[in-house]
Amino acid sequence: MGAGPAFHTKSLPEIVPRAPLEKIEAYQAKKGWRFPWYSSHGSDFNHDFGVTLDGSSTYNYRTKEEWEEPKGRAAAVRAARPGFPA
Repeated sequence: MGAGPAFHTKSLPEIVPRAPLEKIEAYQAKKGWRFPWYSSHGSDFNHDFGVTLDGSSTYNYRTKEEWEEPKGRAAAVRAARPGFPA
């Protein structure tokens, strides 16, 4: 098609879960995934980049409690279920 680079064929995602690397590599092998995975286990990476919901941290201007609150249709369904705290 075009003469420019095909970025979708030349770039891969980089995944950084908080699990230990050994656990990540085992799961990656089980699924047959070949893109790079890294581990932030035992580091401040997630906190430094503001991508953790531990303690009093905020993510996208909301606290962990605000992220866990049901919203929209989920909130309406929860409130309508008898015996289920709204």
